[in-house]
Amino acid sequence: MRYAAAIALAQLNPATDFPNSGQVITNLIDCLGESGQRVVLVVEKDRNHRNRIVGLLRELGYMAFGVESGRDGLIRSKTFPSQDLVIVSSELNTEGDPARGEDPLEFEFIDELKRDFRTRHTKVMVLAPDARHQVMQQLVDEGRAVDVIDPDVDRATLADKLTRAFGSDADQRDEKSRSDKICARAALAIAGLKPGHTRIDITQAAQPLAANVKRDAGRPDDVRVACLEGLAAVGPAGRGTLEVLTREFTDSINSVEVRRALAKAMGEVCKGQPMPEDSFRALLAACGDEDRELHTNAGYALGKAKLTGAQALEVFRAQRLE
Repeated sequence: MRYAAAIALAQLNPATDFPNSGQVITNLIDCLGESGQRVVLVVEKDRNHRNRIVGLLRELGYMAFGVESGRDGLIRSKTFPSQDLVIVSSELNTEGDPARGEDPLEFEFIDELKRDFRTRHTKVMVLAPDARHQVMQQLVDEGRAVDVIDPDVDRATLADKLTRAFGSDADQRDEKSRSDKICARAALAIAGLKPGHTRIDITQAAQPLAANVKRDAGRPDDVRVACLEGLAAVGPAGRGTLEVLTREFTDSINSVEVRRALAKAMGEVCKGQPMPEDSFRALLAACGDEDRELHTNAGYALGKAKLTGAQALEVFRAQRLE
């Protein structure tokens, strides 16, 4: 109720102060701090495969950890039952005997998770080489796993599979999804305000907004874009976030949708002010990007800043028609 009231007041944008009006931005900042990052545990004895999958998950914004054995995976899952998903290898123990204390087979690992009240709702994916996909698909068909992935899965395919894994109505209503939605709503409420046309001091939200823009914050792209729209509304008062914006803009892992919003936000926080050389270089390079909207937004950002004569000349030379 507190968050909803703050968002509603920001959208109403009263023309005069009112009792406790300063609490509006305080509560909006609290909204931005609601954590929605999902946790994934990778259980894989092959170090290269394990590190690769953990790395991809972290690139995609998940909090990811890896363990080598099924026993360690079960202990960690039950001791710290915060995992939203466990990715378990089909090659944990192809020849051993779990009855002798050796590592469990993948289906035994899954069944043990499902038997324990602490982990029964944890989702499971199976990591299997192509030759074992058909056999492992039986676990999916039986409802014991949500999907099967290859150790060489690419980032885009993994992202799609994870999106589907957390795409049910129940997932969209859980605490972590609600946290992301609250964050996005607060950011969009801030985006609807402009300094000088509001009694709410939205400049205080610049750093909290930027924290959610970072890829490693684990926010979905739509939430990150909403936060970038909020930063664009803050404008030059958010110049202190430019280092974060530039770093994310030059990170090729980020989607084109996020990079478009980053370019526009960079322009707004630099409006009428000098642009640091690294930010200028990144935006100038993007003016040659094949994505038309990214190209346009990069040019928009350069046009908002107070470029030096040398910078302006370089833009002219790069963009003039032969």
